[in-house]
Amino acid sequence: MPAPRQLVSWLMSPPADLADHAHRHLDELIAACPEMTILATRVPEFAAILTRRRSQDLPSWIVTTRADALPGSESYLNRLDKDRDPVAGLTVPHSNSPTEDVNTKIKLLKQAIAAEKRTSADGCSGVVGPAASRWNWAAADRMSKAWPNAWCA
Repeated sequence: MPAPRQLVSWLMSPPADLADHAHRHLDELIAACPEMTILATRVPEFAAILTRRRSQDLPSWIVTTRADALPGSESYLNRLDKDRDPVAGLTVPHSNSPTEDVNTKIKLLKQAIAAEKRTSADGCSGVVGPAASRWNWAAADRMSKAWPNAWCA
């Protein structure tokens, strides 16, 4: 029996991305438990609603999933139903990711400048100021390259 996190990871992964042994094990678990069979159907449906930007399908998905009466799903579905507009907003083709990337980079740069000013004001020289500054610049650069397409499918 896999750990719960492992099972969640398998359910959340596209079937093509699973290793053969994981795919076989997941198929066995799904066949052995009716709730797992339903869950293995509903998770990809929800992912498709979000990634294919089909917010119009969200209300019917909530109704169908609620009718399945999966253990522990009611509170999640209630919250999802209450926050339907923000969730549907995730499906629009517009993204504020580039803006958030710039904000994050600016914050990191400000931290780097502040760290350098602190070390200069203290009369310290050497590793602390420049190293912190280089690290922050490098982190900002990595983040700005990694995040722009992170949420686009």
